[in-house]
Amino acid sequence: MTFLNAILAFGTLAFTVPLVIHLLNRSRYRTIDWGAMIFLEEQKPSNSRKMEWKHLLLLAVRCLIPICLALAMAKPFLSGSSLLGIREPIATVIVLDDSLSMQSKSADGQTRWSIALRYIDELLKSLPEGSESFLVLAGQAPKPIAGDKLNEQLVVWATGSRSTESGITGPSITGSIDLIDSTKQSLNWLADQSLTRRQIIYVSDFQSTDWSNEMGTLDELKRMASEQIIPPVLSWLNVSDATKSETKETDEQGFSNCSVRELVVTPKWFSEGQIITASCAVHNHSRNPIESLAVSIQLDDKAIDSQKINIASSSSTRMTTRFAAPSRGWHLLTVKVDAVDDLEVDNVKQVPFIVQSRSRILLVDGELRSEPMQSQSDFLRIALSPFTFSQVAGVDYFDTRVIAIDKLADTPLDAVAAIALCNVPRMEPNLGTKLREFVERGGGVIAFLGNRVDRESWNRLTNVDQGGIRFFSLTSTTETKSSNTTDNQTAIDLESLEASLFKELSQVSRESIASVIVGRSTAISMLPDSKADRIAGFANGEPWIVRQNIGRGAIWVVTTSCDTVDTSMPTRPVFVPLMQRLFHAVSQSKPSIEVLKSGTPWAIRAAVESVAATTEKNREIQIVPPRLGEETITGLTWNETRQIGLYQATWEEDGSPQKSYCWMEPHSSSSLPHKESDRLDIAHEELRKLAEASGVKYFDSIDNLQASDGNAWQGREIGNWFWLAALACFIAEMAIAQSFSVPRRMPIRGNETEPTSYTAKGLG
Repeated sequence: MTFLNAILAFGTLAFTVPLVIHLLNRSRYRTIDWGAMIFLEEQKPSNSRKMEWKHLLLLAVRCLIPICLALAMAKPFLSGSSLLGIREPIATVIVLDDSLSMQSKSADGQTRWSIALRYIDELLKSLPEGSESFLVLAGQAPKPIAGDKLNEQLVVWATGSRSTESGITGPSITGSIDLIDSTKQSLNWLADQSLTRRQIIYVSDFQSTDWSNEMGTLDELKRMASEQIIPPVLSWLNVSDATKSETKETDEQGFSNCSVRELVVTPKWFSEGQIITASCAVHNHSRNPIESLAVSIQLDDKAIDSQKINIASSSSTRMTTRFAAPSRGWHLLTVKVDAVDDLEVDNVKQVPFIVQSRSRILLVDGELRSEPMQSQSDFLRIALSPFTFSQVAGVDYFDTRVIAIDKLADTPLDAVAAIALCNVPRMEPNLGTKLREFVERGGGVIAFLGNRVDRESWNRLTNVDQGGIRFFSLTSTTETKSSNTTDNQTAIDLESLEASLFKELSQVSRESIASVIVGRSTAISMLPDSKADRIAGFANGEPWIVRQNIGRGAIWVVTTSCDTVDTSMPTRPVFVPLMQRLFHAVSQSKPSIEVLKSGTPWAIRAAVESVAATTEKNREIQIVPPRLGEETITGLTWNETRQIGLYQATWEEDGSPQKSYCWMEPHSSSSLPHKESDRLDIAHEELRKLAEASGVKYFDSIDNLQASDGNAWQGREIGNWFWLAALACFIAEMAIAQSFSVPRRMPIRGNETEPTSYTAKGLG
């Protein structure tokens, strides 16, 4: 027998209260001997012994009353015995492993996912009538499924169909599982249930990377369950092949899997005719070498390359192909491994990219000269158009044009994507008005503030809130004489480069930035109403790059020039990729793809040509998740990004089809990359020992789970019995107490009896 509210069982100690009262009442009477006592003791009443037993019985009943009340409130529960002949309802939570390894095949050709669905279906059907059920997908990030939709969800997963009316989505396959968070969700649901019998069943293939106790994960699960007011029964149900060898080494030897580990397309932005380089890595996860493995690369619906490669055991082989960027618009590059293995879902990897028109950049030079490398914009022009400037075969993404500041007022800006003000000394009010209109239409303006800038002229420009472009004030000029970058407080702060604009810079580029000598910078202060974003800064806390959004565009400010007059940046190799990334952001070039973490909502980006596209909340968008059919949603957010792979969104805007893509990367809590494709099963015997140490019941089949008494299905709560016992004790106490009372004499009616008188007569 166990207690569901064990702490209330301590209330049984209240039986000492009537016992103490009884002892105290006995101590109130004193025994006094008197002369005639000897005659009374010789004439004891015949019922004196009976009276003593009645007193003891009354005391026992009074002690039983608090004991029965305490036990009734503690809710005692009898389990594990079929002799009770009753199966009471139970609240059951199923924590389902939906990691990628669950898609691997068992010895009979079934995926572990399908085996898990069959186990869960049998489990739900065998629950006692009136039971409540709840399912939590344990993958990154855990997702609950209510019991009223659970049966329908299992049908959807098992048949591969899709129910759009109920809003139920298909199975989510993530890279790993989150045991802590999924258990918290399970316990939160159990805490709201009225049923006192509770259990959590973990259905998994028990990969060592997820179920290791090296970080104390299993100890934490045990602690969380034990701290509940009504601790649930914990069980593990293994869906891996029960007939396989118990040694991990033999199991890994038989596991066969190849995966496309990565697919990288460079450069990041493309225009028509640019040469694109695609590089992919194919990994062999088994211990046997693979020969003549066919790998095909496909652009949209057309094959562009096919190779046969050899891969040694537990190693990778990289292959590269080059092709010219096709016509403008979205394109999809697919790499597929032609292999039949135990985990087929990782044999394909896709990367979408967009081919755009060349981005036109207008470079406004503050000191335009005819001598080579003497103008303020020369270094920037080389960085943005290296092929054009050097007259080397190749196509640049940026189409640059250089003009003097006095030509800007008469230059049309309709076809320009961005304007760079390169160390421009003075800004006239009419130029500020023209740039404001250009930015509001969606253009980008970036100002490099160098040694030629006239602070008073710039500070006289109209503020942003008054229809101008100024959101800052030029305060002073900071110069550093020291050439030692370790002592240079105006060195670029690498930590400030963690913004999305620069987060993908290589380690070599970041080290190159750290070695840049900043000899001069222009100090700026933000206006009180400014809402500028700080993109990068210096070690002394001063801003280096800031951005102010205006309308559909933005104004950027760099507090150093783009020439060597202020910094050594233009002479460093990092200057080219840094400026390329910066001007892609300034010109608002469409990104090639969004990379999301598992479970992160996808904010679908509509076409930038329409303001309404970014604010419309009722837009109908068709979503194609990995390995599933198309689904229509309303709005611009897709919450079901828990499957590894590529998501595609399509919609119409002004009668023209639009596309957007995102890629969901697998979560990895281990330092080992791509562990989701390495199946590392824990042997059954080792799992039994691990479960025993964690206080969990382990089962290797659904039959063993249903047949075991350890799952506490047989039994019932007997708290009502003690309520009845307490009531019976109350009635008995009243009856016994009544028997001690002296009966009242009946009144004597007149004339019916004669009064009796007693006369004492003396002797003699």
